[in-house]
Formats: sequence, structure tokens, C-alpha cells
Amino acid sequence: MRFRFLAALALTGLLLPAGPAGAEPQILALLSTDGAVPLVCQGDECRAELSAFCMEPGRAGPPHDSPYALAAGQLTLIARRVDGTVARLDAAPHARFSSQRGYAAVRVSVPAELLVSKGAESLALEVGQRVALLPVPLPRHHRPHQSEQIAATLGPNRVLGDELVDRGGDKADGARLLSYVINALPEKDMATPEQRRQAWQTALQQAPERIRRQGREIAEATIEGCGAAVAKSSLITFRHCLQRGHDRSLWFLNHRYWKSVGPQS
Repeated sequence: MRFRFLAALALTGLLLPAGPAGAEPQILALLSTDGAVPLVCQGDECRAELSAFCMEPGRAGPPHDSPYALAAGQLTLIARRVDGTVARLDAAPHARFSSQRGYAAVRVSVPAELLVSKGAESLALEVGQRVALLPVPLPRHHRPHQSEQIAATLGPNRVLGDELVDRGGDKADGARLLSYVINALPEKDMATPEQRRQAWQTALQQAPERIRRQGREIAEATIEGCGAAVAKSSLITFRHCLQRGHDRSLWFLNHRYWKSVGPQS
């Protein structure tokens, strides 16, 4: 099934060849959230998976869990206290970023100790406009980004990405809404039917009204399809299936962006 899925993407032009070996991977963009995304706190970290896209079609996609750093835009950490008051602070000094499934998603985490230090009962993250992430330099990267490449990607190309992907209508909001569902599901274990229903209800409560309205049709179709897929096979989790549906929505928009910026290296 995985081979047929990837082959179909290759035939539609949505998979691009990898860039030169040893080069730094693509600069990534985070979709604006238009609201707060709750973080799930377990152990020593609070985390969420956010929608992302590739800004450089000429470079290789990042391996899974590649580290990234904030390069442009604003991320705000929202700490809600027991008494109902809210503290808003710059998330950049606390956040850690890693690519998930190539370029279609990014895992963001902050130390769980912030709950204590800020006197908070919950944490959430708000992604502002035109946020972009640079790959963290690693010893295996022998072709780093040049300053002019970074300037073009974070400048005019990020503006174009905002128009074509961040504001990509039902597909962008479908991906955003699915992210809320994904974050509400168990990260590793199989989700029970009740957990699936609860995750969907949680997403509808947490997501901003516009995202619920524009993204609902795509999200519901993906959830229905994944329910049927999981019923037929025990080899895939409901969460993983939703992640693939999330990624498909963004691949369409990302491909449109790639065609607009042309070949990059």
C-alpha cells in the first residue's frame, strides 16, 4: 500500500527528487494558526504537531526528526493560570523544533517545567504570520545555505507562501483542523473508537471558528476514510492515517507554491 501511495504521488508530480547529498535540508514554513494550539504535557515536555510546508523545492527534504530553529515570524506561548489569568510570552527562547514526515509537519516542544515557573495549569502556542524555520547546522551538512538564499526565502518567497499556502482555503484549514485532532489522540498507542470521537469533539472546541467552518468537510472526509481503513487493517493507527490525510492536503498547496517560485537550489 505504501509503495502504491508513493508511486501515485510521483506520477502527479508531488514528490520531488532529493537535493545533493550533504546539503542542508529545506527551509520550512509553519502555517499561521489564527488562534492558540493547546500543548500536550507529558513527562518533561509539552508538545504539539503543527502544519508546515517546504519553501525550497530544489533542496532535499529533512530526515525525520531533523532539528530546526526559528528564523522569522513570531511564536507566542500562552500560559493559563489556575485563577483564569493568562500570561503571553515569546516562545522562541523555550521552543524546540523538529521535522515530522519530511516537510509537512513540525513537532514543537517546550519544557514542562514552564507550567510550574509560570504558575500555569495549561500551555498553548500561537503561530503568527509568515513564520519560517532554518535547519540547525549539523556536521554532515557540507553545503550550507548562503545569505542571499536565506534572504530570498524569508523575504519575497515567504510572502508568496503566505498567499498560496497559509491562505490556501479549505485545504489549508482542513490540514489545520486535522492537526487539532492528531494532537488530541494518543501519540503511540492505538486509539479506541471513543478516543477518536473525543479527539474530534476536542478539535471542534479548540479550533478557531473560521478553521472549523472552512476545514470541516476535508477533516470529516479524512476521519471517515481513516475509520474505514483502520477497521480493515491493524497495521496502521488512526493517528497515522490522519497524518497522511493532513499531508495530502498540504502537498497540493505546496506544489502550487513550488511552481510559482520555480527551481531553487
